[in-house]
Amino acid sequence: MAREASGGRGPSRLAAWVLALAVSAAGIATLPRYGLTCDEAYGNLFFGERYLHYFLTQDRAYLKFSQHQLDVHAREPDLFRSTWRWAPRAFPPLWDTVSAGGMELLGHRLRWMDPFDAFHVPTVLLAGILLVAIHAFAAPRIGAAAALVGALLLGTYPRFWGDMHNNVKDVPEAALFALTVMALARWHEAPSLARAALAGLAGGAALAVKINAVFVPVILVVGLWPWQRSWRFWRGIPRHVASGLPHYAVQLVVAVVVFLASWPWLQRRTLLRLGQYLSTFASQGTRPAHPGWNPDALVQTVATMPEAVLLLVAAGLVVATRRVARGQDAGGAARLLLAWACVPVLRASLPGALNFDGIRHFLEFLPAAVLLAGLGAVALVRLAPRGPARAAAAVALGAVVVANVGGALVRYHPYEMLYFNRIVGGLDGAARRHGFPEATDYWGGSYREGMAWLSAHVERDGALYVAVFPHIVDLAAPLWLRRDVRVLDGDALGEAIDAHRSVHIMFVTREAMYDPVAKALASRPPVHQVVVDGHPILVIHRVADWSGLGPPAAPPADDGGAGYGSSRRPKGIWPR
Repeated sequence: MAREASGGRGPSRLAAWVLALAVSAAGIATLPRYGLTCDEAYGNLFFGERYLHYFLTQDRAYLKFSQHQLDVHAREPDLFRSTWRWAPRAFPPLWDTVSAGGMELLGHRLRWMDPFDAFHVPTVLLAGILLVAIHAFAAPRIGAAAALVGALLLGTYPRFWGDMHNNVKDVPEAALFALTVMALARWHEAPSLARAALAGLAGGAALAVKINAVFVPVILVVGLWPWQRSWRFWRGIPRHVASGLPHYAVQLVVAVVVFLASWPWLQRRTLLRLGQYLSTFASQGTRPAHPGWNPDALVQTVATMPEAVLLLVAAGLVVATRRVARGQDAGGAARLLLAWACVPVLRASLPGALNFDGIRHFLEFLPAAVLLAGLGAVALVRLAPRGPARAAAAVALGAVVVANVGGALVRYHPYEMLYFNRIVGGLDGAARRHGFPEATDYWGGSYREGMAWLSAHVERDGALYVAVFPHIVDLAAPLWLRRDVRVLDGDALGEAIDAHRSVHIMFVTREAMYDPVAKALASRPPVHQVVVDGHPILVIHRVADWSGLGPPAAPPADDGGAGYGSSRRPKGIWPR
């Protein structure tokens, strides 16, 4: 790839490091504002802790996931409460294990932090590393200014900022996916076996976080493949392909070794369990597939992007496309960014594909999108004449972006992962007028705030029933809920109804997950609610009069290891 002039790269590099340190420090400082997600309580925490202690002790008892008599389960939080501990195939290991290392060191041994917050520290640090990495990669290829703007937009992007606090799946995948693409690009520029091995290492790590990494080769082919070379395969393998075969072999072998070495569960009955893992994600967890091309990924991308950033991305797409079309992309940077930004969105849009929970399942598009936004910002500023007019244009554009993005962060904090732009009317407009099904707290992070309110307001020896994602509160209550407040399951709530006891009932407003009690209470005014951008995302009711409320559904049964497809499978959102 051709490289831009180096002017200004030194100050830009320093600014990128300052930005990364500021984002990481602010992210860690604000962790106590963010709760657990549904999938973490399902199994990320449990399997991370088990794999970590297996690696530390080599005791295979930690891989017997039905065994409770272990030292780690004699402390709080007791992660054996995790609902999906029978389903290791649903939880690729790498970042869960790394996150558990943060929890073990900072939460349990040093006791510097709440264990759940400590579990999230590695993801925040990785986000900071990503900012430095994309700047270092992009500055010599698209210019220091564009690279710095891209890094700044990524570090303040509402959904990325929110997700980096407690999304130990999609943010690490986006970061490692980006590191893999960049490593492959560097190998492509100056092939060597060492660079091939580094790319394989990054790719194996990304694959050990989420299966999305299998689409990296598609980006490589679309964005880096020398299309101008001969395609006459009937004359034999082209020279540029044949010469790269040893490098491809190194990349593949290293990636496979990293993937298998990181996942102890896969190291026995490997082919059978690998098949189960692939089947799990291919089936999307029994969710019904979309019948044709699915526009949801593109719609969600547009609806969850701050308006000013959307403008810059559109400008960047025009600049990059023109460079490619006019043959002005000698280094290939524009083509790579276009492929990197578009392939993940297209992958989530393919016939039969399914998207849910906003943009998190294809978040790996975002580093490329913000770099395109950086290109767009530079191009817009350069429309102004050189001198004071151009400087004024840069300041004006910067002010608009800061006001737009900064306003979004302030308005949604600490629920930035729920951000919708004003084009769709914000979160409330997305939920009420446009019918986005997950325009609410779709992952249960607000239960931490709900438990804090309950701890301050519930009468002594009070009772609580959680009508949506109860497993989150069940896991976190020993740390985040007042000790005397009893958390009821479905059977105990039935007994409370029979005894005419007063109970607080709490649930996030994800209507598709409502049990009969939540449905019956949906039209009643709550005693407390958490409202974000005009939309209630969590409600708490105090119920003493049970008229009109039928008995709750029975609590989900533990599968006991029966596996996916079991008739006793727990109900709820299938983790991906």
